Amino acid sequence: MDLAHENFPSSSVFDDISKGLEDKDFAAQAVAELNAIYAITLKNDGNDVMTWIIDFKNDAKVFRATGGELVDVTLILSDYHWDALVDGRSSAPRLYLLNQLKLVGPLLKAKSFNAVLAKLKEKK
Repeated sequence: MDLAHENFPSSSVFDDISKGLEDKDFAAQAVAELNAIYAITLKNDGNDVMTWIIDFKNDAKVFRATGGELVDVTLILSDYHWDALVDGRSSAPRLYLLNQLKLVGPLLKAKSFNAVLAKLKEKK
């Protein structure tokens, strides 16, 4: 399944995350650590907005949001800052403190999410 969207250059990361979650041991560990469903809402330079869901509560999968999903944590940021977050050039707490990341839900879950992203990057 192609999760990337041409108007969001950094959205190809969702395909990478999905591929990383094909490792069942890693997926089970991520579900045990996070136990949360994340919505990642990105805004691009053209002010388009799109949301992806990463489910670390039920079955460790990634998909584009359809509008009715119940989530535990929502991260709202620009496509540029999402790229910096997943590339390791920034962290969720840092972006939050600089007001470049809006968070709905527990801050500690966002920090834990950042740690899992780092582990996924190591697997690449």
